[in-house]
Amino acid sequence: MTGLSKEFCGFAQSAWQARAERLGARAEGWEREIAAAGKNAPLLRYVLGTLPLPDLGEYPASLFAGFVRHACRVREEFSWCRELPEHLFLKDVLYPRINTEELSECRPFFYEELAPRVRGLSLEEAVLEANRWCAEQVTYRSTDSRTSSPLAVYRRGWGRCGEESTFTVTALRSIGIAARQVYAPWWSHCDDNHAWAEAWDGKSWRYLGACEPEPELDRGWFTGAAARAMLIHTRSFTGELPAPPWLYPGINPLDLDVRQGVCFETLTARYAPVEACTVTVRETGGAPVKGARLTFSLLNMAAYRSIASRITDSKGRACLHLGLGCVYVTAEKEGRAAEAWWDTARAQTLVLELPSSPGLSAQTPGDFRFTAPAAPETFPAPLTPEQKAARQAVLEQAEASRREKQAVRREEGEKALGLAERVLALLPRKDRADGVPPEVIADCAHALRWEKDFPLEVFEQALLCPRIGLEPLRAWREDISLEQQMAACWRADPKKAWQWVEEHISQAETYGELPQSPYSALKLEAAGEQGRRVLFCGMCRALGIPARLSPLDGLPEYWQDGGFCRVEKPEEACLRLVNPENRPALWEQGYTLSRWEGGAWQVLSTRHIRAGEILSLKLSPGLYRLLTVLRLPCGDQLARQEDVCLAAGDSREVSLCFPRAQRSQLLQSLPLPPFFLTDKKGQARSSREVLAEAPVSLLCWLEPGREPTEHLLLELKDAAAGFEECRGFCQVYLITPPGAREDPALLQVMEALPQAQLWQADMGEVPALARQLFTDPERLPLVLLADSQGRGLYACSGYNVGVAVLLLRLLEKDS
Repeated sequence: MTGLSKEFCGFAQSAWQARAERLGARAEGWEREIAAAGKNAPLLRYVLGTLPLPDLGEYPASLFAGFVRHACRVREEFSWCRELPEHLFLKDVLYPRINTEELSECRPFFYEELAPRVRGLSLEEAVLEANRWCAEQVTYRSTDSRTSSPLAVYRRGWGRCGEESTFTVTALRSIGIAARQVYAPWWSHCDDNHAWAEAWDGKSWRYLGACEPEPELDRGWFTGAAARAMLIHTRSFTGELPAPPWLYPGINPLDLDVRQGVCFETLTARYAPVEACTVTVRETGGAPVKGARLTFSLLNMAAYRSIASRITDSKGRACLHLGLGCVYVTAEKEGRAAEAWWDTARAQTLVLELPSSPGLSAQTPGDFRFTAPAAPETFPAPLTPEQKAARQAVLEQAEASRREKQAVRREEGEKALGLAERVLALLPRKDRADGVPPEVIADCAHALRWEKDFPLEVFEQALLCPRIGLEPLRAWREDISLEQQMAACWRADPKKAWQWVEEHISQAETYGELPQSPYSALKLEAAGEQGRRVLFCGMCRALGIPARLSPLDGLPEYWQDGGFCRVEKPEEACLRLVNPENRPALWEQGYTLSRWEGGAWQVLSTRHIRAGEILSLKLSPGLYRLLTVLRLPCGDQLARQEDVCLAAGDSREVSLCFPRAQRSQLLQSLPLPPFFLTDKKGQARSSREVLAEAPVSLLCWLEPGREPTEHLLLELKDAAAGFEECRGFCQVYLITPPGAREDPALLQVMEALPQAQLWQADMGEVPALARQLFTDPERLPLVLLADSQGRGLYACSGYNVGVAVLLLRLLEKDS
């Protein structure tokens, strides 16, 4: 490819040279592929020099050469790609990796599907049309955190938001449209996160919901949620060298964070109010601390979840843009650490003081409130009736296309037999849907010789199964070939296999979130910490020793003398967690137990505890933190912190003490988007007219005859007397889709609750209402309390036990 800048070619050469030196003799095969690329060699050097190191062990050189050839093809064919600045073409069209997805040769296939549909369209319309095609192929389904390849997602037809956005970005790049994945790593106002896509329209970046077609860009269900974000970012890859400034022209340095070969570019200001925030780290005597590692986290799912990281400068400072709410900050250097809760809406500066000796200078245990950024007061302009009708037609067509594809898949499906059937039964549905390579199944046959030596569950889960963590499935057992003497030594003492890993597999400082297979770790003789753990388990399984990653903390374990043992057996302490019988269960609560390790809190996988149950945990000595959290409807959290320091041999018991909320704290006040209700005669009334009839309105959008609507109706019938006592203060509206049948449970509620009014409504308005009050937009029934001024006070959706009782509590008048 011609027209490449000298600046780029120089960087590409340097990046590959640094990578080649690390690979040593193994770089020869890659050098041959680069030489074969001819005029495209600089592009291939750039890709190979900046990809996370495990990719070069996981995939053949020919795969990346194919990405380069396809990018050059679309650069020549599409005017919108030819007109792209070099840096956008490199990062957002050419680049093979988007996040942590498995890679595959898919762009030529996507091109053949999409190119005929977008030729002759404007760039903006081409983006919209590509997203319509994406919706025809893929829909949302919650799955595990492993990110399948876009081709696997296409074949199975579903994926979580991280997979949908990766799929959409790949589709756009395949036709030369610059695109990137955008992530809210964690929301502040609810226990979740989200990913979507942005596309370059020739002048600026525009956002879109991946596989969620809208009539125009910069529209999506997450718009209101993003306006409450503390941090939103996108990723690109830089390799071992510092990120070159020309690759990020015009980007504020406060919005760039480069670590582990990945550049995180903060985009929060495009979606939410932000402030430039500064943290200063100093010694006890006041001297600035240079090189301290700052970690910024949100309280999400009852634990501190990292959203950003920075390193302090010579003045002990680090600056970044953050949203306006609470963030948890830790500063650490050489084992000395300090922490603080920080509300950036109140102050944009924070000072942390490191202790004089190793350890964490902890916040005072007890109760605290973790506030979320305020909800937006304005909404995007509503769609016109024509746009709504067109959108609905697109969604119906997309659903029909997906159903047709699913029918074809069922007809083509073949029942697995013998070993394949047995191995597939051990894998998650997602693996089975993606398709397990035949060589992986054949590789598992090596385990059968040891089947009778272990309990069936141990054999299947920790020896026969090809999956260890979230790594790509590869055949690796045959690659682990050892001299007979060494194999016998390792079988007798698996700890020596771990010693071999530590001595022979170098520690790779690479993208820590990217899973790595034993195959890649062996090929490169390098791996991240998680990759080394997975390799050890793979080596054990290849030698007939059941091994796994601990379900508690992810450390490697092997089977010996009737139980799983740690490779480095630590001294132990015992911690018993007790869940009281009287734990309230009317609204969302959670807990986590974390261990302070490596300058951060490592969350342990503690399971749900039933009321009155005691959970006994064997733990290493150290500092542990128990967090119990109550999420309020407004998005804020009431939290309680208790720290426990365990020494070897200690036995402690701690009760889960959950925060309690006052009635007023369970209410919020969020402006509602407009909606309409229709009576049996077809007369429509606006939300303003409906809500003006009473101080408070209870509105329930229902699916008669289906769960969980039937459960809600039963609760409303049982609590009818309480709602009748609220007559005059609270008006009840039961809302069904047009033409809904007369459901017996609905008729029983109308009989028990004479004040209730039955209306019909376009259920297409429900998602906007649900999302504004941060409930699940995909699940009916939607229950909404609203005041006469058109503001939402409380909402829930889907299945909620005890919601009628909670509603009556919320309707109690203050004394």
